[in-house]
Amino acid sequence: METIIPISGMLLAIVLNVIVFGTIILVVRYIVQARNKERMALIEKGVDLSAFYAKKNGGGNTVLKFALLFIGVGLGLFLGFVLADLVSLPTAAVVISVTLLFGGISLVLYHWISNRKETN
Repeated sequence: METIIPISGMLLAIVLNVIVFGTIILVVRYIVQARNKERMALIEKGVDLSAFYAKKNGGGNTVLKFALLFIGVGLGLFLGFVLADLVSLPTAAVVISVTLLFGGISLVLYHWISNRKETN
């Protein structure tokens, strides 16, 4: 009787994995089909599809955003561990709060930089 429990646990894990990944695959397939049907309907109506295939020039801004975010998170982690040694609060609370604070500050800095670029 003891060998049935691990086998049923493994079977449950396998079934759940199949269900989760099957659902993800079906959702992606549905999204691709819906997008294809929408584009085909636009082609039938004679609408110009150049907007769908135009290259986006905002790739550099995304790199800047993630670079500033990772710098802010790294600085927050470093200062969080340093502050955790100085104060008598739990280490996890200090590190998480300082990391989120510096990550948020870096995203605000990105927003300020991108707005400044757009106005110039």
